[in-house]
Amino acid sequence: MFSLGIDLGTSNTVAAVTVLSEGQYKTVMIPLSGGRTGISLRSSVSFDRSDIMYTGVEAEKMKKQYPDGNASGFKVRMGTEYLYSANGNFHSPVELSAIILERVKTEAEKYMNSKLRDAVIAVPAYFNHNQRNATREAATIAGIRVKQLVSEPTAAAISYWNRVRTKEAKNILVFDMGSGTTDVSVVRAQGRYFKVLGTYGNTRLGGSDMDRQIEDKMKLFLRRLSVIPYPAGLRSEAEKLKIKLSRHESAEVLLGPEKIKYTMSSRQLNEIVERMLPDIYKCIDTAISNSGISRSRINILILTGGSARIPFLFHSIEDYLSIRAVKNIDPETAVAIGSSILASGFINGDNGEISRIKLNDVVPMSLGSVVLNDIAVTMIPANTPIPCSNTRPFTTIRDYQKEIEVKVVQGERPMGSDNIQIGIFRLSGIKPAPRGEVSINVTYSVDKNGILTVTARDEDTGSSREITIDNSMQHNPEEIQEMKDKVKRYFKADSERKKMAEIMNRSEQLLHDLKGIANRQLSSETVYYNINVDILRVSKAIKSNNIRLLSQLTEKLELEYGLKNSL
Repeated sequence: MFSLGIDLGTSNTVAAVTVLSEGQYKTVMIPLSGGRTGISLRSSVSFDRSDIMYTGVEAEKMKKQYPDGNASGFKVRMGTEYLYSANGNFHSPVELSAIILERVKTEAEKYMNSKLRDAVIAVPAYFNHNQRNATREAATIAGIRVKQLVSEPTAAAISYWNRVRTKEAKNILVFDMGSGTTDVSVVRAQGRYFKVLGTYGNTRLGGSDMDRQIEDKMKLFLRRLSVIPYPAGLRSEAEKLKIKLSRHESAEVLLGPEKIKYTMSSRQLNEIVERMLPDIYKCIDTAISNSGISRSRINILILTGGSARIPFLFHSIEDYLSIRAVKNIDPETAVAIGSSILASGFINGDNGEISRIKLNDVVPMSLGSVVLNDIAVTMIPANTPIPCSNTRPFTTIRDYQKEIEVKVVQGERPMGSDNIQIGIFRLSGIKPAPRGEVSINVTYSVDKNGILTVTARDEDTGSSREITIDNSMQHNPEEIQEMKDKVKRYFKADSERKKMAEIMNRSEQLLHDLKGIANRQLSSETVYYNINVDILRVSKAIKSNNIRLLSQLTEKLELEYGLKNSL
C-alpha cells in the first residue's frame, strides 16, 4: 500500500508518491492522463447525451461536441451550493471533484500496482472550513482516506526544502497563482521543521482572469470582422494563447470552424498582467505583514502555479521583493511533490539522513471567551502555531451562582459582541460559594486540522463540560483582513468602551467587597462609620451607569478601605 500527494487544481490535477525503499528516498510522478507520459489530468468533466462521463483531456474533446455537457473550474465553487448544469442534469462541485479524485485514485493504483492507503491533499491556504470539508467529502466519495490537508504554498516550500538540505533556518515566501486563485505564505524552514508564519489569499485572482481578458480581445477582433455570434471555445483558445506567450514573443491560435487566425504579442499579455499587479502586491504585502517579519528577512522566493511561467509576472515579483526566485523548481508539480513528501512522513535531512517531518500551521484569527460586560478575553492569539492549547482560570460574578456560561468568539476586537460567536455552552453543578471564590479552568485546544475544543472544569466539584467547534476556522483572509481593518478604524471607540466596561467590573467588585466588610465589622475591632453611605453611593452610580463617578469612587474607596484592585 502507498500514500499519495494530490494537488487538486482548478485547471489541472497532479499527483505524486514519495517512497522509502531499502534506504533510498525517491518521488514518483503519477501519469494521470494514462500511459506513461501524461503527468497532469485536466480538471474537467463532460457528459454526453446518454450521460456517459468523460474526464481530463477526453472531457475537453467532448466539450466541442457537447458544449452544454461540460463542467470545469469547480474547485473555486467548493463549499457552496452552486450546481453545474450538464445536458439537463445538475452536479455539485463536490460530486465533480470526486469524479476527478476517483480518476486520480484509479490511475495511481494502476501505476503503482498497489492499493492506496491514504492521501495528503493540497488546498489553497485561504480555504475556509466549508471548502476544506467539501474537499474531504469529495475524497471520501472517491474512496480516498484523507491523511491531512495542507496549504498549497506550504507544500511547495516542503518540496523545495527537501532538495536543498541546509542546516540554516530560512524564511521562504511562496507565491502560488493557479488558474482561479492566488495564495501567498511565509514559511520558516529549519531541518525537518516547517512553521507557517503568515498567509493571505485572493479567491478571485488567477490565470483565468488573464484568459478572460484575452477572450475579450478576441471578441473585439471578431466584432471588427463582423463574426457574430462568436464561435464556441474562445476561453480555451485564450488559455492556449496565454501558455504559448509564456514561451514566445508572439503566438497565434485559430478561432472557430472557419479557423480565423488571431495573433497576439507577449507585450499585450504583459499589459494584462500589469493591471493585476496591485492586487498581486497586496497579497504579498499582507502575507508578510501577517508573518510578523520584515520584507528584508525573506531569504527564499518560490513562484508556483501555471501563471508563474509568465516571464513578466515572474520578474515583476522578483523586482518588487528585491530577491531572485528559485529557478530549479517546476511550478506545476511542486505542490504535488511537497504533498507526497508530507504523506510519506519523512524528509531528507541536512546530514543525508532521512528524518520525520514536522509541520506547524497557524490560527488565522484570535479565539477567546466573553466575560462580564461583554469583554473578550483572548485565549489563543492569531498566528499561534497549531496544534496549541491554553488554560486560564475564570470565576463567578454572583454569589452562590449555580452555573456559568462559556461564550466562544473569534476575532480581534476587544468587545465580545463585535467578534463572531462560534460556540456557547453552560457548565452546571459548580460549587455554591460567594462571588469570586469559585475557580473554573477553561481550556482552548486547537488540533492540527484546525478543530477547536473548549473545556470548562470546576476544580472543586470536578464538574466539567466541553464543546468541539470544527467550523471555527471558516473565515478566509479577506474576511480576516476586513476585521483587522475594523480594529484600526474603530480602535479609539473600542478602547473607550473597553475602559468603561473595566470600570464597571471594578465597581461591581468594590460593591461586593464593601458589603462583605459591612457584614464582618460587627465582630471586628475596626469600624467604618460611613460604609453604608458608601455602599449606597456606589450602588446608585452603578444603576445610573455613571462611569465618571464610578471611576472616582473606586480610586477613593479602594484606598480608604485598603482594597486591592484585582481586575
